[in-house]
Amino acid sequence: MIKKISIFLAINLIIAMLAAMAPLSLTNGDGYVRVDAVYKYIESVVPGNTLNMILGDSRTDCCVAAKDIGFVNLSYQGATPVEGYDVLLRVLERGVQVDKLILSYGPFHIFTQDAFHAQTRYFGLTDGSYTDSILEQATELNDTEYLDYQWQALEVLDDSASWLPDWLKFRIVNVMSIDRTIKAVVRQSLRRLTDPAGLNATRSEIERKFYDSTAPERVNNGWESPEFEKPDAVSPINEIYLKKLVELAKAHGIAVNFLIMPFNRDVSHPEQAYYDKYHSILDEAGLEGCYGPVYWWPNDLFADTHHLNSTGAGRFGAELRHQLKYCHH
Repeated sequence: MIKKISIFLAINLIIAMLAAMAPLSLTNGDGYVRVDAVYKYIESVVPGNTLNMILGDSRTDCCVAAKDIGFVNLSYQGATPVEGYDVLLRVLERGVQVDKLILSYGPFHIFTQDAFHAQTRYFGLTDGSYTDSILEQATELNDTEYLDYQWQALEVLDDSASWLPDWLKFRIVNVMSIDRTIKAVVRQSLRRLTDPAGLNATRSEIERKFYDSTAPERVNNGWESPEFEKPDAVSPINEIYLKKLVELAKAHGIAVNFLIMPFNRDVSHPEQAYYDKYHSILDEAGLEGCYGPVYWWPNDLFADTHHLNSTGAGRFGAELRHQLKYCHH
């Protein structure tokens, strides 16, 4: 009996260790690859080279043909000014010159966040001391958006074992969520074994968005914009880091534009005061006169409630060629 129990415990210990040590690319799939591609691109740029860059969230990630306007698009899903500041700082610290910078964060990613803990921290691509500082500021400012983990296991670890480094916390979380971890690892491993060409094609598609629009063909059938879900949200952290982004660009003589992606006029939105506040935050960050116009387009130009489809992206690309306005600080 003791031998059977020992074998059982040993098997479970091995499984737990494998779950703890599973590569993030396996436990997170394409979501991780999308962000990793941006950071790998940064490391590939030769110091001394010159770039024009777009930094934003998924609305620009999918739907701006950056090469057509002479840019590289380093936006990615879930990004806020917090992630944008980190990317721009890394590019500049690498010794790359940036001439023009387009920033683009929809109101949802100015007033809220939904990816800081489960993506920015978990992926570990952003320096831990930086993410720690964001959490410290969120606590000081009572930024409820950044203090809303939407992930109880991590929140418990942060409260009870704050002294642990993030990388270890997430190894523990992988074990605490062992069913999810194992399923993700098996799914991604099988995909790599059975469809390596498809995996390479996915990576190529992700990297293609650096230059081309990758907007889907479908038409939206949803009813509510992301902004409608949290009309009273506010994030001091995002406001601070939007301002820091602009100040960092100013310090390096970079011409800045803030691009407001088109809104879907046929889905539910908050009251106009919400968008007036959005514009006020842009102005307070030093972006007055650096953005516009604001488009409210029909539903047939959108793939979902807030991302353009291929038709909408094509139309927007034509607009971009003559509507970009820069602030030269």
